[in-house]
Amino acid sequence: MPLSETRIAAAMTIALCFSGCSGSATEQPPSVHDRFEAYVSGELGAGDVVKLETEIFAEVQTETRACMAALGFDFLISGPEGYISTPTDIGNRAWVEIHGYGISTEEPPTQAAVDPNAEYLRSLSPQALSAYQAALGGGPDHAGCAESSRTTVEARLGVTEINQAASKMRDVLNDPRVVEADSEWSTCAATFGISASSILELTDDLTAEFQSLPQQNVSQETFRSKEITIATQLFDCTAARNAIVREVNREYLEEQLG
Repeated sequence: MPLSETRIAAAMTIALCFSGCSGSATEQPPSVHDRFEAYVSGELGAGDVVKLETEIFAEVQTETRACMAALGFDFLISGPEGYISTPTDIGNRAWVEIHGYGISTEEPPTQAAVDPNAEYLRSLSPQALSAYQAALGGGPDHAGCAESSRTTVEARLGVTEINQAASKMRDVLNDPRVVEADSEWSTCAATFGISASSILELTDDLTAEFQSLPQQNVSQETFRSKEITIATQLFDCTAARNAIVREVNREYLEEQLG
C-alpha cells in the first residue's frame, strides 16, 4: 500500500448482502446517516452502497489532507479506485443471472497503481519521509491523520452512532421470524434439489468448494456456471427470505437507536 494512501475503515457490516440489499437504486435520503442506516438494515441498493462508500471515502480524504497540511505536509487526494468493492447484489435478478452469489465471479479491489503523492514523497529527505509516515499513520502512542480523520468524519456523518447501535443488536438469525424464513427457504431450495438449512449455509459450502478447486480455468468455469445456475434457480426463495430479514434488521437497529 503506498505510504500516502489511507483506506476508509469498513464500517459496513454486511460483506455479502444476504440480508437482501434492494435490487434497484432509489432516490437518496437527505443524509449519510439515513442512507447508512438503510445500508446496515439491508435496504440500500448496491448502486447506492457504492455512492455512499465513495462519498464517505472522499470526506475522509479531504479531512486527511487538512490534517496533514496542519502538520506541514502535502497530501493529494486519492480516488476511490482500488479501495471500494462493488457489493454483491443478490436482491437483483439481473445481477444474479450474471454473477450468481459473487463467490467466483467478483474480484476484490486492488490498490491503485499510481500513488498521487509518489512524486512528493520522492522529494522528501529520509528524515522528512519518516516524519510524514508518522503524521499519516500515527504510532504506538498517537493516532495519525488517517485514523483521526476517519474517526472525525464517521462521527460527524452519524456513521459511528449507527455502527455502535448495530454492534449491540440482538442476533437477527435467532429471531423466530428469521428461523421460520430460513426453514421455508430450505423447503423451497429442496424443490430444486438443493439441500441446505439456509442461504448462509449454502453460500458457505459453495465458498469452501470454490476455494478447494485447483487453479485451473476449466474447473473454475464449471463451478462458476454451477453457482450462477443455483443462485438463479433459488432467486425467489432467497428474495422471500431476505424480505423478512430486512424487516427484522430494521426493527432491531431502531430498537438500539431509540
